[in-house]
Amino acid sequence: MGSTKTTKQESTMDPLQQEIIEDLYGRTTAIADSPFAGYTDPLVAGMDPMTRQAYEGYGALTLPSEYGAASDIYAGMAAETPEQRMARVRGYQDVYTEGVIDPMLAQAERKRAQDRVSEAASVTKEGAFGNVRRGVFEGEREAAYETSRDAMVAGLMQQGLSFGEAQVAAENQARMAGAQGMIGAAGAGRQAELGALGAQMSAGDIARQIEQAGLSADYEQFIREQQYPLQSLAGLFSTAGLIPAGIGTTTTTERTGGMGPALGTLGNLGRSAASMGAFGPAGMAFGSMGGGMGAGYGVGMGYGGLSTGRLV
Repeated sequence: MGSTKTTKQESTMDPLQQEIIEDLYGRTTAIADSPFAGYTDPLVAGMDPMTRQAYEGYGALTLPSEYGAASDIYAGMAAETPEQRMARVRGYQDVYTEGVIDPMLAQAERKRAQDRVSEAASVTKEGAFGNVRRGVFEGEREAAYETSRDAMVAGLMQQGLSFGEAQVAAENQARMAGAQGMIGAAGAGRQAELGALGAQMSAGDIARQIEQAGLSADYEQFIREQQYPLQSLAGLFSTAGLIPAGIGTTTTTERTGGMGPALGTLGNLGRSAASMGAFGPAGMAFGSMGGGMGAGYGVGMGYGGLSTGRLV
């Protein structure tokens, strides 16, 4: 029959260490069992009313009407034909004729009429010419007058043409200057409008940044509140780690089972009896049996059977 050896160790944790571990376990379980708490407050600040109004102002912007009017002026000048331009020049020539040429011709005619009267009176008074010669004289005077008059009229007509050309050019320049003025005024007005909208957006953005700072601070406070239990638990774990391991009590118990020990004891008894010769041949046999059986289990090797004894 075989033998078994059982070793049993029992460790008893230190009460302080056990109390700390149980407390940490309870806290950890409470944190793990707590439901998820999501952040429900707004994270991003909304658009400020001033900013929204500025965006609406940007969206309502259209091309200034002055741009369209200026474009029509340039387009009209570019599409004007030579005939149309000359008609405008003649219009100013007519104005010049009525205002300058006609009054000068009327004045010249009055002057010539006065001269005729003076010449006729002088000729009649002096009796210097006869009827034929008088007619020749008056004809020459009339021809000279008409030649002078026609030259004056030709010069005035040329001046009238130049006047018309200059007036048309000045009119075109004025129209272009007016178009450029409209464009400049419209551009300046648009820049002023854009500047006002930009300032409005900047003011609205400042208000939004202030609101966003408050929302961010609220969210950071929420995160700190969520992390506080874990931070406290981490501190407790650090404190628990300072306690040395193995400060409890450990107990070791060993047990041996089977027939080996008992037979070894019998073998020892047999050797003792044989050495003393107390039992004679019977003692030798008993010792031999006990020793052999004890040897089988490695305990109590009995060699008493090899001893000889006899009863005296």
